[in-house]
Amino acid sequence: RSGAPVVAPLLQSVPQHGGGGAAAPSCDPLHAGANPNAIIVSRRQQGNPLLNHIRNVRWQYGDILPDYLMGATTCAIFLSLRFHLLKPEYVHHRIKQLQRAYRLRVVLVHVDIVDTVEALSQVTRAALLNDCTLICAFSVQECARYLETLKAFESKGAANIQGRTEEDYLSRLNGALTAVRGISRTNVLTLGREFGTAAGIMQASMEELSACPGIGPTKVRRLYETFHEPFRRNIGSEVQDAAAPPGASAPFHPATAAENMLFVD
Repeated sequence: RSGAPVVAPLLQSVPQHGGGGAAAPSCDPLHAGANPNAIIVSRRQQGNPLLNHIRNVRWQYGDILPDYLMGATTCAIFLSLRFHLLKPEYVHHRIKQLQRAYRLRVVLVHVDIVDTVEALSQVTRAALLNDCTLICAFSVQECARYLETLKAFESKGAANIQGRTEEDYLSRLNGALTAVRGISRTNVLTLGREFGTAAGIMQASMEELSACPGIGPTKVRRLYETFHEPFRRNIGSEVQDAAAPPGASAPFHPATAAENMLFVD
């Protein structure tokens, strides 16, 4: 799968890899002769076992700044957490090298240590501050799958990962009511037959909901509360009620009533 370099090597060298092989020269991200259907792999990744698991797309070596180039605007830097513990400044240097030459810059982290909290927090901070996407994988096989997926979806739009939205009324009613815990599609059919429309279901009383076969007391309560509880709660009144002694009513102050109306979603 790996082919000859797509351009002649340059004299300029780069720092050592983040868990791959020897150092490699760098050049412009795209070059004539590169296979547009292949992942371009930096020579610094020679010896990285990850390459043995890239099997669903082609890959070839090239003289590039990132470790992996999945398209004109997508690249990845590979980082082993074990290597990061030895050279914590490496990831910062590599991200700085890329500058903003790519729209999607991925920091692909191989989690190969047990105590990950401190190391991952450092890498996460570096990725966030430099507007990079952090992807964590727990094996070289998983790392390879991420690279393959990024390449395979290189020219795909966001619609490919969005859920399908059905246009017919029953499907939309199913989507709305099954969001209530415990309500199944069968329950939706029953409610639809009994009340006809979503508005009829929402306006039904607890007694009317209880009369529907298959809708038990718990489901009735959840449905009724979903449709009749306010979307916002008055925090001020709750605080006043909690502070007042048992049996006493809190005094009403018109001048401060508006200040106490604190709403949260």
